Amino acid sequence: MFLFALGSPVHRALVGYKAAVSPSGRTARTRPLAEVLAEFLDTHCACLLGRHVLQGPALLVPVPSSIGGRPSWNGRHPVASLGEQALALGRRAVRDLQLGEVLRPGTRPPARLDARVDGYLVDGSIDLRGRSAIVLDDVFTSGSRP
Repeated sequence: MFLFALGSPVHRALVGYKAAVSPSGRTARTRPLAEVLAEFLDTHCACLLGRHVLQGPALLVPVPSSIGGRPSWNGRHPVASLGEQALALGRRAVRDLQLGEVLRPGTRPPARLDARVDGYLVDGSIDLRGRSAIVLDDVFTSGSRP
């Protein structure tokens, strides 16, 4: 969703939302990003989901951290909070989505630049049969590091 130069205000906001050490620091950075995500979903949701007949609302599924997170996250990945705030903004297409925190690290969570079939598993807390999903990942915040 973003094209930015390293060190630009957008780059600092994206990195800062994930690396913020205080709840107030994260909140200050998350709201503008949630507004951008809500606008993106509002504009592109129909295209992303197609015209499938759904059983229940489509899901916005955040990808959890493959490194276990940071203490400042309080057990919840910031991208889940970002998605939750975007859905709360109540834009027309976004109202038809539901946050689905259904992924968890698998038996061998992927490292950076490492795709694995068993990297993430569906935890079964939400019935996914017949439902569409938009997967939300935040690789743009930290990029890849060897």
